[in-house]
Amino acid sequence: MANEKFCGSCGAKMNADAGFCPVCGAKQAVVEAVAAAAPVVEAKAEETVNAVNEAIGEGGATQAGMDPEKIKKYLPLAGVGAAVLALIIAIVAIIINLTKWTKIDPEELCRVTFEGLEGQAVPVVSFAYDEYTTFYLDEYADYDGIEPEEKAEIAYGLSMSDIEKVVKAEGAKMEDLKKYLKEEYKDLKTSEFLSIDEDDLVDAFEKAKDEDEALEMKEALLDCITFEVDFDEEKDKLKNGDKVKVTVDYDKDDLKDYNIKLTKESFEVKVSGLMKGEEIDIFEGLEVTFEGIDGDGDAEISTNNCPEFIKNNFGFYFETSSYNLSNGGTVTVKGYYDGSDYDRDYKGVVDEEKKVCYLFESDMTKDFTVSGLKELQEVEVFDYIDVTYEGIAPDLDINISWKDDTPDYIKDNVSVSTDTWGMEIVDGTTFVASAYAYGSFADNGYKLKTTEKTYTINFADLERYATLEDVTIDTYKDILDAQAQAKADEYVNKYTWDFDNLGEVKSIKSVTLKTTTYNVNKDQGDWWDDINRFAKIYEVQCTHEQDDKEVDGTFYVVAYFRNVTVTEGKLAEFTAEDVKYEVTDVYDNVVTDFLTENDTYIINEIK
Repeated sequence: MANEKFCGSCGAKMNADAGFCPVCGAKQAVVEAVAAAAPVVEAKAEETVNAVNEAIGEGGATQAGMDPEKIKKYLPLAGVGAAVLALIIAIVAIIINLTKWTKIDPEELCRVTFEGLEGQAVPVVSFAYDEYTTFYLDEYADYDGIEPEEKAEIAYGLSMSDIEKVVKAEGAKMEDLKKYLKEEYKDLKTSEFLSIDEDDLVDAFEKAKDEDEALEMKEALLDCITFEVDFDEEKDKLKNGDKVKVTVDYDKDDLKDYNIKLTKESFEVKVSGLMKGEEIDIFEGLEVTFEGIDGDGDAEISTNNCPEFIKNNFGFYFETSSYNLSNGGTVTVKGYYDGSDYDRDYKGVVDEEKKVCYLFESDMTKDFTVSGLKELQEVEVFDYIDVTYEGIAPDLDINISWKDDTPDYIKDNVSVSTDTWGMEIVDGTTFVASAYAYGSFADNGYKLKTTEKTYTINFADLERYATLEDVTIDTYKDILDAQAQAKADEYVNKYTWDFDNLGEVKSIKSVTLKTTTYNVNKDQGDWWDDINRFAKIYEVQCTHEQDDKEVDGTFYVVAYFRNVTVTEGKLAEFTAEDVKYEVTDVYDNVVTDFLTENDTYIINEIK
């Protein structure tokens, strides 16, 4: 009872505040007794604590069923009064209460890793699961959309039998997995309090009375604790040796229900193991050489002077043409990583031995300027070309040929041609001559200055067929008038089948010009019909014999020139022998042949 105590002399029961024993009258000196017994109590308490710790283990779980008598056996009761005994029991109870808690440093439960390179890395915080749990979460629970709470549920719900099922489903053995995990996670931080091995878990939670309670304590840790890293990705540029602060957020009351206490609420983690990033130029030492002649050069890539890392890990090729090159031009070389270790997250290749990541873009290009090609002497081959025309414009054949003074190195190594077949030719028509140099031309040290030249056909420089603008009513008047008169005179005193109605002409009374026509062939390339006809039509008044009498009559002489041409602005000159004739006494025949347009001729009557 709280209000009672026992006499220190006879052991009789009395009020707690009584100064003397009501039975034996002895003065009560509990305070003095306790003070006197303090060294003994202290020594016995220490011995008791050691004994208890030995029996149940330092920091172990509460031993709820421990018999107080088992504790008392460690205390030497001889000579110690009941009050002293009560005090000792209270002290032991305090000690037992203190040692029933499982105290855990939260840093042991936390795994902080750093992803990225120095100056770019970010901390990643998680529970320090054992290798098996880590493997399972990495391989089977790391997919988009999974929440941390779900991972926690997966983690504390796993067992070795779960892992065995996964391994068997993959066709492997646990021995293989253990060997793999030992190597893969050799530097992995793990916590014994988060194991999925039941025996290991019971050993970790010493004060758990069985496997189920140990598992519950593990689940409590996963449910109640979260870790947060004090890190600003925009400002903090982590490097090896830096420290980051981790804050532990947890529910004390929930952990108290499982007799778990955390020893601190924050801790620092030292940054280590970060690789350095080293920017490299994959074109370092790369050479592009040029051979050949200017305008027809070739390029080659050489990696002889590149560092070994570049030689062994990169390939190069021309992204643009490497042929027919000229000095001052450019070629583009593309480089690409030729290995299998490119890390797209780092954008480079990791050298584990040197702890460095060589950074580079996976595909890069570089331009090289063409130089060193043999310069060739330019030759304007069209200076040595003669263009000649055969025929009368527009009925022309165009010919090109070398001039007499053309050097042999040009004639023997260059060809020139035109494509004028079927071309319609009018005044001002243009055509192109093309030059092609054989390879031997360059071998002799020359190249074409131009490969094409445009020529214009100028009728003013050529003999051409006359047009309507070239003739007038007076054109060839004298010669045609004279020849018309002479032709009419030929018929005097002659009988001719040319006249159906006249019979024999006796005399010519007059020869009068009736009209002048200039008929132009619609097809200026026609080789069958006349290209043009310049004609004067004369009416001849005559006398002829009819029924033994002389009577007046009429016939017609058409005197004309065919294929009239113009050279250097002058009409062609004709002689009497060039005049052509048609003679008839039927005017309709004249109209049909010279005054009526047909499929061949365009009629132009000149007034």
